[in-house]
Amino acid sequence: NVGIRTTVLTSISSSSSTLSLGSASATTSGGIAFQVSGGVVKAYNYVASNYLINQTVSGIGQIFYGAGSERMRIHNTTGNVGIGTTGPQSRLQVNGGVQLAFDGSTPSLAKVGTFRYRKSGNNTYVDMCMQTGASTYAWVNIVTNSW
Repeated sequence: NVGIRTTVLTSISSSSSTLSLGSASATTSGGIAFQVSGGVVKAYNYVASNYLINQTVSGIGQIFYGAGSERMRIHNTTGNVGIGTTGPQSRLQVNGGVQLAFDGSTPSLAKVGTFRYRKSGNNTYVDMCMQTGASTYAWVNIVTNSW
């Protein structure tokens, strides 16, 4: 049993499947509820009336929410991560645009396979770090846009 700033301790056991934070029983007046039911784990924000994390079916993985809508999913059996998709088909699948951060670092083994964004003068580039020899690496230009 756990009690924080209270003398009434709360537990999750076979008789109680919900742990409420913010009030004795999480409601719209305040609180987050963590629940285990039928092998499914959920975290629900009662103030915003939406899930934070949910397993809709036991074994499907973790589904993360923002503003009441699914934002990201990690599939249990494949480990695939999906953003903007409920059925990711690769290690990382993003449906929608991806923004690259500027990376001015020197190419190296640790950077092989990574992409970077950079700007030089009036040109904007997207580069990929590639191994060019036994122990040599280079940023290879993939796309150039002139503005």
